[in-house]
Amino acid sequence: MSVDKFCTQCGELKILSDFYKSGKITKDGNPVYRGKCKTCENAKTKVKEEDRIVPPKEIYQDIVYKKCKRMAYDAHSRIFSPSRDYKLCYKNLEEPFGFESSTELKWFLFNNFYNDIKNLLDKNLVPSIDRKDPSKGYTKENVRVINFDLNTALGVDTVRRKVEMILPNGEFIIFPSVTECVVFFKYNRNESNRASSWVKNDGKYLKPKGYEFRYVYNKI
Repeated sequence: MSVDKFCTQCGELKILSDFYKSGKITKDGNPVYRGKCKTCENAKTKVKEEDRIVPPKEIYQDIVYKKCKRMAYDAHSRIFSPSRDYKLCYKNLEEPFGFESSTELKWFLFNNFYNDIKNLLDKNLVPSIDRKDPSKGYTKENVRVINFDLNTALGVDTVRRKVEMILPNGEFIIFPSVTECVVFFKYNRNESNRASSWVKNDGKYLKPKGYEFRYVYNKI
């Protein structure tokens, strides 16, 4: 039976035979396949030795480098990981991920935001990668690094994002969160995913007839 798997490098959905085995097996005795497809694996090995960039070993112990690696991986997985439901938020963007890989994003952050990240870490704050324009993806022109708490306050966390509801008569109401939006329609507070679906217009939940919904993005 053919099983499909997403490549963590290119993000394409491919059959298992397009991946190398990792040498490990599951509890059921099935082989575990590597995250990158054969095409991406082979492309990586084709880089000539003289063209490879090998950073000094001490960089790998740099706390800023480690943070860049983590942020890049998280951003990449938001787009491509099949286990992440919220990747649907990015599917309609013209360019969800403007980097060839999480590695390219990692070095972009390291080379362009080193001081910003270090200053946040020195203040015991958590650096977070943010899209300046939420209607666009992770691209070189659209990413920045800010404090995680500020990032959350700006609406990265869907639960805290303001929702604008357009009434049938053209008037509108702004709710402080998707939770308050569903409460308005007499749903339980734990059913906030209904309002998220209404905003995304993904059809998972039937929208109240005649109403439209959209997120309100804060800007700094």
